[in-house]
Amino acid sequence: MGTRQARPKVDQPQTTKNRKFPLDRIKIDRSFIGALNGGGTSRFLIRTMHDIAHHFGMAVTAEGIETEDEARTLRELGSAELQGFLFGPPLPGDAVASLLREQGPRRDEAARQPRSSGPAAP
Repeated sequence: MGTRQARPKVDQPQTTKNRKFPLDRIKIDRSFIGALNGGGTSRFLIRTMHDIAHHFGMAVTAEGIETEDEARTLRELGSAELQGFLFGPPLPGDAVASLLREQGPRRDEAARQPRSSGPAAP
C-alpha cells in the first residue's frame, strides 16, 4: 500500500514542509461547499481549485457534502470524489473495511478487471 498526502484544508497557507513531498490530492473544505448557493465567489474558487489540481495531475476530494444539490453542483464543476453526511456518517476503520467487503468491487473497478475472451482454443 502506498502513502498518499492531502492538504487538510485548501485555505491553510503553504509551508516549506509541504514542498518536500509531492501532493497528489486537494481536499476542498466544507466552508467552500456550504457557500455554493450563496453566490459566485465560492463556485469560482472551487472551479479554480479543480483547474489547478487537474493541471498538476492531482485528484480533488470535496468534503462535507450534505445535500443532493451540493453533490450535483460539485459533479458539474468536475468533482469526482465526494464525501460527507449525504453518503453516510463517519465510521471507524474496521467498520469501513467490513462495509467494503459487503459491497464488493465498485462498478468502475469491476470495469477495469480483465475479462475472459471465452474458452481457450484446443
